[in-house]
Amino acid sequence: MRLAILSDVHGNVLALEKVLAHLSGYAPDQIVCLGDVAANGARPQEALHRIRDLSCPVIMGNMDAFVLNTSLYDKPNGVSAYYHETSIWAAERLNADDKAYIAGFTPHLSIYEYGMRVLCYHGSPRNFDEGIAIDTPDSQLKDMLGDFDAHVYIGGHTHAQMLRRWGDKTIINPGSVGLAWEPDPEGHRPVSYAEYALLDLHRSKDVNVQFFRLPYDAKSYHQQMRDVGLPNAEWLIERWSTS
Repeated sequence: MRLAILSDVHGNVLALEKVLAHLSGYAPDQIVCLGDVAANGARPQEALHRIRDLSCPVIMGNMDAFVLNTSLYDKPNGVSAYYHETSIWAAERLNADDKAYIAGFTPHLSIYEYGMRVLCYHGSPRNFDEGIAIDTPDSQLKDMLGDFDAHVYIGGHTHAQMLRRWGDKTIINPGSVGLAWEPDPEGHRPVSYAEYALLDLHRSKDVNVQFFRLPYDAKSYHQQMRDVGLPNAEWLIERWSTS
């Protein structure tokens, strides 16, 4: 069985279309979206509709929950203030039908194949605000995952691709379709790649993972951000790494 795993589209339809065109050549049996579909990008409604057209299961992300209830988080300072404002902007551009679709996103999804359980979520199985990183201590992982037994764990949220072993378990993050990040002392810096992953499950219980980072035309996307009046677009564009 082949799964295509998408996460964190964040309203970037240009990057999403790049991913969908690429994965069409790999004939996945199923697509799963790990959430954060609309907020923070130039085309929130179009991104949501494009994911809806795929008829795939979608996990509830923290920013999906926020566009349904913009009082979910207090207004933060610094880098996070940008994403707060763009999420409110996105919520204002979604209609009642869009929000009803988002309200149907699931907190997590189990896929059973060849005697294996694949568990999909956004941040962690217990909380969409938690991020699992390559250096998350094992003791924290036990708290995050211990009540959710699976062979393979797949989550997004951190915008960083990851393959990690935890005992006999595999933990995967496909990265971000629309807002991939690189570390920066002043906060995350976006990069001009659309990321996703393919997961192949075999009868032998082998698990094969392929990660993809697809370059896309970030300058065209930046112009979209300006054209639609995305809040603080120039601030984010200045931070964007195009190397």
